[in-house]
Amino acid sequence: MDPGTNNPDIIEFFLADAGEHLQTINDDLLALEQDKEDLHLVDKIFRDVHAIKGSAGMIGFSVVSQFSHKIEDLLAKIRDHKLNLSESVIDLLFHAVDMLAHQVENISHGQKEEDTILAMFDDLYAAALLSAEMSEDQEIFREKTPPSPPIAAPSAETKRSETE
Repeated sequence: MDPGTNNPDIIEFFLADAGEHLQTINDDLLALEQDKEDLHLVDKIFRDVHAIKGSAGMIGFSVVSQFSHKIEDLLAKIRDHKLNLSESVIDLLFHAVDMLAHQVENISHGQKEEDTILAMFDDLYAAALLSAEMSEDQEIFREKTPPSPPIAAPSAETKRSETE
């Protein structure tokens, strides 16, 4: 936290505002999980994360601001169709929002921000991308593999010759 930010009223306002944004983000993520094609929800989530990032940066919570920026980057890739909204990416978003909420909770208890979450997010992001790529490769493989021909039931003539 910025040493100049010692105003409890400003911090209290930030915490309340961030809490509302985090609740909205969670609700929108649940809706997005049901309808992965709704880019309007991605935009809404982006705006809420952006609001947290901006207010955190203004009052000196640099880790929350930087972490929010990482989530924004991820959402921008989804919005710009550079990243598919796979199950692993949805899981990453839920996990990232939980991590962000934990940071806000720590601030509310007077604890320092944990800058280790920045590297942790990078690791989770890389794992989610790898998982998404593997999933896409499997789908592509399935599409290129011709379906197996149906197994024909033995004809009546074949059955007769087997019994003779």
